[in-house]
Amino acid sequence: MSLRALLLPMVMAFAFNLQAQFSILFVDDTEDNFENAERFNQSVLDAGYTTTYYDAEIEGASPTALYMEEFDLVIWHTAGDGAGLQFWNADDTDNQEIVSFLESGGKLWVVGLDFLFDRYGASPVIFEPGDFAFNYLGIESYNVQSQSDDGGLGVPSVAPDENSPIPNLNSLNWEFETLWWVDGVTPREGVAPVYRMSGEDYPLADEICGTYRIGQGYVVLAYYFDISVTETADMRLENVEAALAFLENINLSVEDEFNFAENLKIYPNPNRGNFTLEFNLSENQPISA
Repeated sequence: MSLRALLLPMVMAFAFNLQAQFSILFVDDTEDNFENAERFNQSVLDAGYTTTYYDAEIEGASPTALYMEEFDLVIWHTAGDGAGLQFWNADDTDNQEIVSFLESGGKLWVVGLDFLFDRYGASPVIFEPGDFAFNYLGIESYNVQSQSDDGGLGVPSVAPDENSPIPNLNSLNWEFETLWWVDGVTPREGVAPVYRMSGEDYPLADEICGTYRIGQGYVVLAYYFDISVTETADMRLENVEAALAFLENINLSVEDEFNFAENLKIYPNPNRGNFTLEFNLSENQPISA
């Protein structure tokens, strides 16, 4: 049996043990009075997870990186509140706590309307390296908004992209006839589209409104629409179950099989039974056994 075949089950077993304790911080970053965040959080609970609820509006601050690092996933919900979001420190600047959390290997699912508008104003906006949207959300541009750029219609529905990496996602429509202020974006190369605007004869159909980025040890799933206002709770629950199952089980070590050919060293080679294994997990942190 190959060394690869021997090691991968051990890695997967270790990942399974971690998954059994999957912990979620739910950040409510909205001042709305419609209980949108509460509905979204309830769907997470109904999916069989537990959450720690952090009300950023009441706290008047973002959770710190050290606090977020206690959790396996941070869900950050901005609903439809496009002003003074703690996602941008309430002053339209990069949130270094989020940056530090991601750089330490965090998983982030950001969901809502207008979190791009809050920072960058109306579309279109082009992003450059160094911009949070470019570096961490993984988008080159913020192109359009439903209602604002579709002749006042609003988007009737969103549908999973045919190349979405997340299986079992469902199409979504709303408790309203259409949804306003859904953002259409262009992902960077290597960033996966997850959702597109949809609707028969809808002028912005096929605009990407959900993305998934794998960074250097971190992941960011972004919904540029508010999942809390789906037509039914069952529709929302089905989506939450699919997204969380994916995020819970995504593990770069398992998914990439540690990139064994590139990151596993055995020396000396050849040997007479005494050898050293070295996993080069990061540029500066090899682990030997």
